[in-house]
Amino acid sequence: MRKAIKKIIALSAVSCMIFSISACGIPKEKTETKDETSEISSEDTSQNETSNNETSAISELEVSSVSSVENDSNTEVVSGSDNAASSVSAESEESGETPAEENNENTIEISGYFEDYEPLVSSLGMELTEPWQMSDDSYVKDGYYLEFDPEYGIASMRNDGNSAVVLYGCKVGDNVDSFDTALLGDNWKRLDANSKGTYVKKASGETIFWISLTCDESGTVTSWYWNNWPEGDWDRSVLDE
Repeated sequence: MRKAIKKIIALSAVSCMIFSISACGIPKEKTETKDETSEISSEDTSQNETSNNETSAISELEVSSVSSVENDSNTEVVSGSDNAASSVSAESEESGETPAEENNENTIEISGYFEDYEPLVSSLGMELTEPWQMSDDSYVKDGYYLEFDPEYGIASMRNDGNSAVVLYGCKVGDNVDSFDTALLGDNWKRLDANSKGTYVKKASGETIFWISLTCDESGTVTSWYWNNWPEGDWDRSVLDE
């Protein structure tokens, strides 16, 4: 009987030991598994952070490169503009002219001097010449003639070929149609409604302007004449048309 009881106690002890071992071993395995999982997660996180850092660094390098290229391009453009502007300024200083003046033709619109013609002598650098219609001041410049009598306030002009002196934008050598259109557009009247060549216009007060065109057979104007004292027998009623 005692032997049976001892055997039972021994078996119970063995069972307790087995149960204890099993109970203690399972948590340990789970703990190790958790540790391994934590280590793997840490490695993944570290790798992701490294990858993100590398990607960020690459992006920053790309942005920096693009920005550098754009800055270089802008610098080249601005530098080129500055150089061009400096070149123009230098040329302007050497010539004594502004860029705007360099682009303009050296012409003078004579119609702006019909009321005040004496300044033309100095503006054009005219020289004294033999009188051709009056006995007083007579000047010439490259085929353009100006003559006036200060006492009576009368004057005459003649252009035999000075292309720098233009009449309503037309110069000697242009077709008569160009002169006709320009003159009629400024309220000049044809002396003969059916003929291009002689024109009259009312000016200030009692003054009347007169223009005569000389043309060749092709209709090219070879010279023109102006005065502010038209005489002779002509129909003044055309001024009122």
